[in-house]
Amino acid sequence: MHLEIDKLIRFRETDIRQPIIIASAHYKNPVCVEVGVNEGVHAEVMYALLRPTVLYLVDPWYGNQQPIVDNKFKEKSNVALIPEYSEPASKNFGSESVELVYIDANHEYDSVKLDLNCWYSKVTIGGMLCGHDANREGVYTALDEFSKQEELRLNLSDNARNFWFIKEQSRCMRP
Repeated sequence: MHLEIDKLIRFRETDIRQPIIIASAHYKNPVCVEVGVNEGVHAEVMYALLRPTVLYLVDPWYGNQQPIVDNKFKEKSNVALIPEYSEPASKNFGSESVELVYIDANHEYDSVKLDLNCWYSKVTIGGMLCGHDANREGVYTALDEFSKQEELRLNLSDNARNFWFIKEQSRCMRP
């Protein structure tokens, strides 16, 4: 089992590893959401490293990707596939109900901005909103604007492909 995980992590380390390793050091069995799952490669890494209480996989899955994901997680009772777009799926989650949301869906500016705004309120205080492809112009612009809007520090991985925010207690709630 560990050999398979190690191979998977090495294969994908430039894509997802940094924010997920950071998350694995801070959260024990978190509730996680991945938005934009495609064939579930990032979901496999998240599942292996984070050992989530529940992993929700949100994607409208056009084509044949959903059966691939179904097959990867068929033995995992704590993985739930949600075949919806990001915004309607986010309405099924309460405020501050998940420790980690990983966004890798539509990479157009408007879609990224919508995803960030839909999911940020779902992240617990001290939780992480993270994702992929920050090096794309529309993604980076949305991230930059969102970080200023919410007064958050935008963290980028060494290769600038991954991003993460840590949700802190709001200024009005601080002592």
